[in-house]
Amino acid sequence: MRRILMAGILCYSWAATAADWPAVMLPVREIHEAQTRPLMDAIKQRVDAGDTQILLQIHSSGGSVADGMDLLLALTEYRKAGIEILCVVDAKAFSMGAVLLEAGCSKRYMTKRATVLFHNSRVTPDSGTATSLEREAVFLRVTDLTLSEMVSSRLGISLEDYQAKLAGGDWMMAWKEAVAEGVVDDTVDPLELPPLMVLTPKSSLEQLLLGL
Repeated sequence: MRRILMAGILCYSWAATAADWPAVMLPVREIHEAQTRPLMDAIKQRVDAGDTQILLQIHSSGGSVADGMDLLLALTEYRKAGIEILCVVDAKAFSMGAVLLEAGCSKRYMTKRATVLFHNSRVTPDSGTATSLEREAVFLRVTDLTLSEMVSSRLGISLEDYQAKLAGGDWMMAWKEAVAEGVVDDTVDPLELPPLMVLTPKSSLEQLLLGL
């Protein structure tokens, strides 16, 4: 979204038109292996076909930190190879979906109907011993620090300032705050986005048979 001053009135315009986008858009949904594996396969196919830009639509409630990190590592390698990863949040980028937006994308956009949410890692405690629960607490603290370092670095704020925003629980925002806080670079009109490619999640049995 660009800010334009017309006759002394501050107006807004959409950032990009259809001509600026790749031919198709790939979906980022719930972040677990059955969803991220087909996505990584589709990205590889587009890059092998000669695409130098990959457009991802993030509509995700989050998911597995481990599977999200696998996807993030793959995106990082593509970016190192000169592939531009463009990401559009349409509807929601929550939890690991928001981390992926910040740490995995070359350019970050959102529609005006979208929201972004950051929070600290969460697990459902089991009925284990005090020792096992203490180990879970250590894991969460270390994971939170790692993710916070990545996000705060992209936002251009200190680690302490970012952690302070999460101290009260969820940090959730609509587009105006997201642009002001540097969470996204601009807004886009969803009607200008290219068609969404449909990916078929792999079942656990398929992954086992394919040796994935």
